[in-house]
Amino acid sequence: MNRDNAPQLQVFRLGMAHPGDLSELAALLDDGTLRADQVQAVIGKTEGNGGVNDFTRGYFTQSLMHLLGQRLGRDPLLLQHELPCILSGGTEGVLSPHYTVFARTDAAPGAPAGPALAMGRAFSPPMVATVVGRWAQVRAVAKAVRAAMADALIDDPADVRFVQVKGPCVTAARAAAALATGQSVASADPNRSMALSRAAGAFGVALALGEIDDNPALEAALLSRFDLWCGRASVSSGVEVQANEVVLLGHSRHW
Repeated sequence: MNRDNAPQLQVFRLGMAHPGDLSELAALLDDGTLRADQVQAVIGKTEGNGGVNDFTRGYFTQSLMHLLGQRLGRDPLLLQHELPCILSGGTEGVLSPHYTVFARTDAAPGAPAGPALAMGRAFSPPMVATVVGRWAQVRAVAKAVRAAMADALIDDPADVRFVQVKGPCVTAARAAAALATGQSVASADPNRSMALSRAAGAFGVALALGEIDDNPALEAALLSRFDLWCGRASVSSGVEVQANEVVLLGHSRHW
């Protein structure tokens, strides 16, 4: 069976000389290999310390949104809420800084039908400080993962192979603001908050894929029960995001 104009995923792994270097992506856009409106998501590794104060992730994200915003005639700040840019900082002689661009194009007429590699993306609503690292974040991530499955045209969780999540954390300022109004946070320590956010992200993927139950009592298991885990989840967290960003890969008969 053949299908015309089915979606097709193209993946480009590009290098960077510094966290603001988008020259390789700009070259692909300039020579017509890729159009800016085809870019669906970016996952990358920047040259930074990987901690709460790692500015390189936000620097790259800002640079990416300005580049694509110029090409699309879009406000970079609005684009940032539509296009996941999921970055992890810190290479320290082990990895080369790089980023992977996922582009959704139309397959050539007559291309064979799937199943083929498919991707989907989604955002949760912004997370207030009081829910980061708690079951509410788990549920928010699960809902975003299900939306990303729908975006990827994947019906069966068994066809999902990899889910990358970027979650927010609670900074000292956000914790102080919550506490000043009589509210509590899972942790006022930004580093532990990042870890709790990562755990909540992993549980959210597991919940969406049917690997754990929607049981708020499991909130106590975050960072404590290591027999509960998700082999298809990769999760990062940082101060540069306020919502949970999801990029999902799997196989779909529609691609």
